[in-house]
Amino acid sequence: MPETARYTALVAKNAEKAAKDMSRVLQADIEAEQQRVEQILKEPGNSFGLLSMEFLSRHGLHLLGIGVKNALLVIGFINLAGTLCTFLVPESKGKSLEEISGENEDTNADASTREAGP
Repeated sequence: MPETARYTALVAKNAEKAAKDMSRVLQADIEAEQQRVEQILKEPGNSFGLLSMEFLSRHGLHLLGIGVKNALLVIGFINLAGTLCTFLVPESKGKSLEEISGENEDTNADASTREAGP
C-alpha cells in the first residue's frame, strides 16, 4: 500500500488523499503536506520521462538484471526438461524409427507378396 500512496502524492499530486490512505493503513494520524509534494516535484532530478536517459541511467541496470535472471531461469528449466526426457524416453536399442513404428514390416510384407506373385 505505501506505493499506492506514493503514486497518489507524487504522480496524481494529491497529498491529502495520500495522507488519508496511509492513515487508514497505518492506523495513525498523518498530516497532508501538499507544499512538500510540490517542492519534491519541482526538483530538477525528479522530473524525467519513462524513455529518457535519466530513467535509463537510474534504472537501466535493474531492468537488465531482471532480464538476465529470467533468461537463466528459462535455460535451467529447459535443461531440467531435457534431463527428464533423457531418462524417461526408452532407448531405441539400435533399431531405426521405421522398425520401431512398424512401418518397415508393412513394406516388407508388400514386397514379399509381390515376389511370391502368380
